[in-house]
Amino acid sequence: MNYIEELKDIINKKKVLEEREKFLKSQIEEEVGEDGYKDEYVTISYKQASETTSIDLKKLEEREPELYNDLLKDYKKITSRKASFSYRFNR
Repeated sequence: MNYIEELKDIINKKKVLEEREKFLKSQIEEEVGEDGYKDEYVTISYKQASETTSIDLKKLEEREPELYNDLLKDYKKITSRKASFSYRFNR
């Protein structure tokens, strides 16, 4: 098998494994829910979706350089984070 064929084979196998990983994680997350899971080998924790509001200082500085310190409350920046699970495997 030449290098190109071997690389194609690895890429295909990787794709199959990534799809399987995605499926398994979705099943695990459905089972453990927000409570998470921990044993001696793995810790699975759930992080709720969140949203924060802050001042976009860069935009404020660009638009109102003279009033940069005075107008902070008028420029909001909202950041949203999706709910997510994290996996930590102990070796």
